[in-house]
Amino acid sequence: MTGDAWQHFIDGLDAWTSVPVLTLTAFVETLFPPFPGDVLYISAGGLFCSTGFPTWALWIPGFVGCALATLLLEAAGRGAGPRWIERLVLNGSKGESGMARARSLLARHGAWVLFLSRFIPGIRSLLVVAASWSGMGRTAVLVPSLLSAALWYGLLSVLAVVLGANMGAAAAFMADYGRLSLLILGGIILVLAVLRLTRGRSER
Repeated sequence: MTGDAWQHFIDGLDAWTSVPVLTLTAFVETLFPPFPGDVLYISAGGLFCSTGFPTWALWIPGFVGCALATLLLEAAGRGAGPRWIERLVLNGSKGESGMARARSLLARHGAWVLFLSRFIPGIRSLLVVAASWSGMGRTAVLVPSLLSAALWYGLLSVLAVVLGANMGAAAAFMADYGRLSLLILGGIILVLAVLRLTRGRSER
């Protein structure tokens, strides 16, 4: 479906049909990161707010959809979930190379990475699979991941209020955000690597 078709679809929603659409959008985007769920959520959320529905409630359908998908991802990583979920996430996150990056981040920073996972484009769904696959406890995986989801959809709700039902503006913002977040993440990793190297030399 093209951007114009999505915009036409979103423009045709009302307050109540927006709720399942927002929930499904968050669910699919969490399982399959290439799906432009964040852009669609902001756009549909902007319309949702314009109908007079309480703005504070906008984050709820996103959190519910993301939470349900996160439970499936955690189960898939533990080997108790459908295998197609793991394949879907791997295919959408550069396969084994994405999994290797996820495992590397988790090995170094654990729960903090999961807490920030919704703010890391590209491998955020893989992080949940990798964490449960690596043997982290279910609570240790789910608590920071769900807190992250709550904060993320709170942010998207604010953007929906600011940007409205404008898919072009939402897409431009998320593109800039993706570049900036990866730049910040790279800087943090570089600083941590330098600190570790400096500490190792001082201990010799």
